[in-house]
Amino acid sequence: MKYIECKFTLANYPIFYEVLIALLSELQFESFQEEEPHLYAYIEESAYDEKLLLNQISAYSKIHLVHAKEMEQINWNEEWEKNYQPLSVDDFCYIRAPFHDSVEGYTHELVIEPKMSFGTGHHATTRGMIRLLKQVEWKKGKVLDLGSGTGILAILASKMGAKSVIATDIEDWAYENMQENFQRNHCREIMALKGSLPLKELDNEQFDLLLANINKNVLLEQIQQYTELLDSGAKLFLSGFYSRDLKDIEIHCKTNQLFKVYETEESDWMAVAFERR
Repeated sequence: MKYIECKFTLANYPIFYEVLIALLSELQFESFQEEEPHLYAYIEESAYDEKLLLNQISAYSKIHLVHAKEMEQINWNEEWEKNYQPLSVDDFCYIRAPFHDSVEGYTHELVIEPKMSFGTGHHATTRGMIRLLKQVEWKKGKVLDLGSGTGILAILASKMGAKSVIATDIEDWAYENMQENFQRNHCREIMALKGSLPLKELDNEQFDLLLANINKNVLLEQIQQYTELLDSGAKLFLSGFYSRDLKDIEIHCKTNQLFKVYETEESDWMAVAFERR
């Protein structure tokens, strides 16, 4: 199987490498290597579309494609293990891969093998959602995690004491990956669903907390459906959008009886808690 290596130069690396990884993940890039101020990204040759790639990054003057060249066969497990590092979110949550040692001193430890799924905790949006979860006063509530990816947020909610958790994703590989991570973290009670809203399995269901770390356009399209899935007084946690998009998100939420109660921001990425009233 042949791969394409794309090398990017980033003028403001600490901020834009996360933006670029998020953009490239949507284009089926499978692996990344950081060598500041450069980011290397790898994708199967059959999936590579340079025109689409250039269009995707055209809005960002700080991101430049240096080259795109064919690579020899790569041992992705070896490359991934070499570059993937554990991550902590405050003293609340420690996220590691199966080949890392456990570390004491954290409220929760998650073991995540991401494969192709998005949600290792290394992106600001995931960390923002984790910080929102830290604020939750748990009463054994019901949780719905939409666009779950690796299942990281669903796993954390389960470990925090949620009564029940349902996690969804539209991608086959994410659906499979999340279930592996549920077993890896001994969270077998989490139900995994494949697909996007509306889902027949959710008919007549009401949740105390709904998590959606997706992107602005999908969030705006689905906010009304989120409201219908929430009990009065329930919380909605949203991320996957920039600070400049917050006003649009707030307007749509307010129209659907959802009011902002808390927010956090990192590297221009927002994570915001709303309450249904």
